Amino acid sequence: MRITTEVEAAAAMRALRGAEAATVAAEAAYRRRMAAAEEKAAARRDAVVKPLEGEVVELFAALQEWAKRARAGWGDKKSIDLAGGKVGFRKGSDKLEIVHDKAGELVLEKFGADYAVTTVAPKIAEIKRLELGDAELAQIGLKRTAGKEKFFVETGGAK
Repeated sequence: MRITTEVEAAAAMRALRGAEAATVAAEAAYRRRMAAAEEKAAARRDAVVKPLEGEVVELFAALQEWAKRARAGWGDKKSIDLAGGKVGFRKGSDKLEIVHDKAGELVLEKFGADYAVTTVAPKIAEIKRLELGDAELAQIGLKRTAGKEKFFVETGGAK
């Protein structure tokens, strides 16, 4: 379209300003929707995670304490009953590893000849399903390791 008069030029400028204002308004609305969605997701995570925080911290503290005792001479015993399930460990390891199994529960994994899988506190699986970020996991004492969805407890024992 070719503008030939001042009236057409003024109309074109108004249309351009209107389009710019509409774009700014659309961007602002998008930002508001994204902020609301992020706030809703954070509230959902908090609603599930907050009630479980104490339970998770207690379970992992129990796992750490048990692992220290186990390294000190539990002999051939490979698992122990705790509230919420059984846990075990691999001799010579300084980590207890808990992985997400096909049944949707968190389990303890052992490798090689010592391989065994035992169920650990199925409620914690809710945390896994939320796909929390590393910072959120750290707030409740969990850590994601190298590319796999694993949570572990460092026992600090010698190898």
